[in-house]
Amino acid sequence: MTVENEKTIGQPVKPPIVLPPWLAALAALALYGLTLHQWVTFSSLPFASAITGWDWHPGPLPWRPQPQYPLFFLLTFPLRLLPAAWRVVGWNALTALCAALTLAILARSVRLFSHDRTKEQRLREGGEFALLSVRAAFLPALFAVLLLGSQLTFWQNAIAGTGEMIDLLVFAFLILCLLEYRISQSERRLYVMAFVYGLGMANNWALIGFFPCFLLALIWIKRLGFFNWRFVLRMTGWGALGLLLYGLIPLLGAIHHDGSFWELLHQKLAEQHIYLTRLRRFYAFIAGTATLLPLLFASINWPSFEAELSAAAHDLTRVLFRVLHLAFLTVGVLMFFDVKASPSPRNMGLGVVAGWPVFLTFYYLAALSVGYFSGYTLLVFGKDVAYRWGQATGLLRALNTGVTVLLWVAAFGLPALLFRVNYPHIRDFTNPVVAQFGNEMAASLPLKPAIVLADDKDRLYLTMGASQRLNLPDQYAFVESRALTHREYLGFLMERYPAFRKELKKPDSLPEEFTGTQIGDLLAHLSERQWLYYLHPSFGNYFELVCMTPRRLGADLHPYPTNALQTVGLTPAALATNQAYWHTLEKQSLPALAELAKRDAEGFPLRSDDAVRVADYYSQALDYWGVELQKSATALKLPLLLNDANDQFAEAFRLNPMNYVARLNQQFNAHLRGAPPPAGVLLSSGDLASRVTSWDDAFDLYGPVDVPDLDIRIGVYFASHNVGRQAVRLFQRCLELAPNDAEAELDLAKTYIDLGLSDAGLTLLQDIRGRATGDPVEIARVEALAYVNKNDFAQTDRILLETRQKYPKDQRLPGWMAEFYRRMGNIILYRSNGDEGKEKDAAKWFQKALAAMNEELQLLNTTMNVTARAPEIPQVNLERAEMQMMLKDYTNAILTLNGMLGQDPGNTNLLLYRAISELQAGQLPAARKDYQAVEKLLPETSYVSPMIYYGLGQVAQKQNDKPSEIHYDQLYVKYAPHNTLEFTNVTQRLRQLEPR
Repeated sequence: MTVENEKTIGQPVKPPIVLPPWLAALAALALYGLTLHQWVTFSSLPFASAITGWDWHPGPLPWRPQPQYPLFFLLTFPLRLLPAAWRVVGWNALTALCAALTLAILARSVRLFSHDRTKEQRLREGGEFALLSVRAAFLPALFAVLLLGSQLTFWQNAIAGTGEMIDLLVFAFLILCLLEYRISQSERRLYVMAFVYGLGMANNWALIGFFPCFLLALIWIKRLGFFNWRFVLRMTGWGALGLLLYGLIPLLGAIHHDGSFWELLHQKLAEQHIYLTRLRRFYAFIAGTATLLPLLFASINWPSFEAELSAAAHDLTRVLFRVLHLAFLTVGVLMFFDVKASPSPRNMGLGVVAGWPVFLTFYYLAALSVGYFSGYTLLVFGKDVAYRWGQATGLLRALNTGVTVLLWVAAFGLPALLFRVNYPHIRDFTNPVVAQFGNEMAASLPLKPAIVLADDKDRLYLTMGASQRLNLPDQYAFVESRALTHREYLGFLMERYPAFRKELKKPDSLPEEFTGTQIGDLLAHLSERQWLYYLHPSFGNYFELVCMTPRRLGADLHPYPTNALQTVGLTPAALATNQAYWHTLEKQSLPALAELAKRDAEGFPLRSDDAVRVADYYSQALDYWGVELQKSATALKLPLLLNDANDQFAEAFRLNPMNYVARLNQQFNAHLRGAPPPAGVLLSSGDLASRVTSWDDAFDLYGPVDVPDLDIRIGVYFASHNVGRQAVRLFQRCLELAPNDAEAELDLAKTYIDLGLSDAGLTLLQDIRGRATGDPVEIARVEALAYVNKNDFAQTDRILLETRQKYPKDQRLPGWMAEFYRRMGNIILYRSNGDEGKEKDAAKWFQKALAAMNEELQLLNTTMNVTARAPEIPQVNLERAEMQMMLKDYTNAILTLNGMLGQDPGNTNLLLYRAISELQAGQLPAARKDYQAVEKLLPETSYVSPMIYYGLGQVAQKQNDKPSEIHYDQLYVKYAPHNTLEFTNVTQRLRQLEPR
């Protein structure tokens, strides 16, 4: 059968009805305008905070990497001219407009598809560009637009400003340029495409991944015309012009002295590299295959195969082509439904995790696929063709009619079903739960001027925005506490808020970075002069000199009382006020929030996480309030408060079923009340310890703990992280709940001593001894530590010797004694200032330390200990070598180090120690060899490089090798700190050596 022997039955008398792009845009604007989010979501908050000014510095800094979206910055710049209260809604409206334009481009793109890819299409479409000419030519575009417009991810990102719609609009425009070029053959469209591609790549890393696809598509359309060097150069030039947008944010940062241009540009490139390399490739491959492969198939101009195949084979090929087109149409439609077999990115978890893109490009490609293949179906199954052996049979006509009717039903029914399924989720998504939470936080602020702090930027931004919406007085200084350690942020606070101008020096005189302890001192100073309010419970270095008392969702900060180990307790009035506040919330808004959060949490992959996050925030605050109630029940002797505390823990666990801290608190609360444990899942302290990655995370996510054994664990953790006062309060609380707990008492005594309260620690140790509880050797160690802190070394030595005599078989003592003696010797040596008498005193303790180390090594090398404690041997040997060097016994130090290097020949620390010993012992060739070995192993900028160059310079000086001495002294001066006597001596020596 040949094409010539076949003819089309009937040509369309009337022109095709097409879907005008403007009509698609207007309908989309109406839908998204009616469902437009009225404020922010957590996914849109970073973008909204940049536009509104809630974020003090929306651009990146060297110490504060932030995603850079230069195209977003340009397009939203006019919004920054609006009143602050209108900017969020304006940004959401702009996003809806981008979504409407994307759907308009989709309608136009589907219309521009050529339907001459297969023989059956060529039989029915004979026009110049093979555009769909059936009467219902609007149906494919309408089908694609309705599916994409009703898809949940697209809808959510169309009504809340997440920035995704800008990227998708660019992506859709690039595809449109290719399709328009096929019709117009105007290369200007391709030059515009190259320029816009450069702009889009600077904003969206995904276009880097799609670049090979667009390049292949361009070559496919241009054919050999692509390989014209003038065309390639022009395309490259326009693309490079668009790529200049990469430099916009770094340039602005360099102009405002927020970092170097190249450093900020490197941050942008590194950000895109991270996304590209950490993408879930397997899932992206599945979604990409389901969308790109059908479009690749649709781009091929398939031959008829008529000359090569028999009639039966030809008919089978035609049937297979039809089935394949229908299969591709089915796969494209399935992309929009989150059923189990769907290759949808949502269904596979892509784009659901916060901080990752939502992959709207895959949905757009699926919509294009639906548009093309539904057009094929409408054309091939909807138009009869007469063949040379006669017209189509009745059965074939019935089949064609059935497929066509099914397409019409699907084109209207499936989007309607999708709308019906997704609208309840959109209704939950537009629920003002985030706005209400922001309003609650703003309403919780003090009525007087205050400094408002938060570790969590999101809660800080929500409070700032809500205070604007509620027209609260502009009397608050909003502070991002985690940024307080940086000079740039303190400079910003000084410029904006008078309270900080009064307390801080000029920004130029501030150090580049502050410690947490320094910031704690600043907050303590500010708390004596102004009201400080924290938006949520917190802990850490900032709270060593201030304490928190709960008020509504947050807490007030107060200076410590005269006794710095006590806190400010709740007054009955404050207790009643907070109880009334929480009782009102628990009756009014929290029940609805719990139900919404439950639907959200169970709705994966349809979840939006807004309600879940707000519920988590309330859960943390409720747990904190419950702990404070439980403490007040003890302090105020009001056992009825335990019942209220139980209610708070139960509500916290209901709002966040993952809040295991609240659950454990509730279980212990039942124990305090003498009640049966709560129904449901019961946990142990070990369960909690295994479920959280760190206690920092547990506090940040769930709130504080009020269970005795966990108080000890967390107190030890705090003490080890230099937050001793907070550790003391936990140990004290443990002793309130479990009096005479020996472990808590001993840990409390240790922490007293670490805080410099040695007398308080010794008093507590005497009480412990009097009750004959606890480990006597550990008690003696802590007591010795107290006397070391008091500089009473004789008493320390007496305690250690008496304990050693009393417990001679305790294998911990030699190591402890070595550590104490070494520490005492170092203290004396540090204070000696060249005094020979004090240096001899220090040497006496170093000798004792060395003897204890030798004894410890003997114990470690016994058969009993060599396996279990073998890892400790190298460390003890290293300390032993250090002691030998301190005692100037360099020969034995070299022997000790030789033995260790036999086991670990590449250890740079050991080589450096041996080089120093060899230099002091006069073994100059060996010292030079070791120094040079360390120099080769370490980079030139290593922190030990000055030590290496100084040692090599000393070796060269003693060998009278002046060129080498000058070389190494110059390197030393280049890398060594300038504020030391050693640096001064080397500099003076260098001046003498260098030729004038």
